[in-house]
Amino acid sequence: MSPRYPAAPGPRTGKRELRGQILDEYLADYEQRRGSLTPESQQAARQVFDEVFALDKERSAAS
Repeated sequence: MSPRYPAAPGPRTGKRELRGQILDEYLADYEQRRGSLTPESQQAARQVFDEVFALDKERSAAS
């Protein structure tokens, strides 16, 4: 089975949408390998993911 990757962003795809696609793929892969996640676990993963990207944005702005 070949890995699934999110589609390349088009000119109208925003960064937030792309991040959402990446996270959705990660969660789907995780669930396929380890079993389903609770809605609370999915929300926690989304929060951590958003925080990491916020830190990345801050670092980019500081450079």
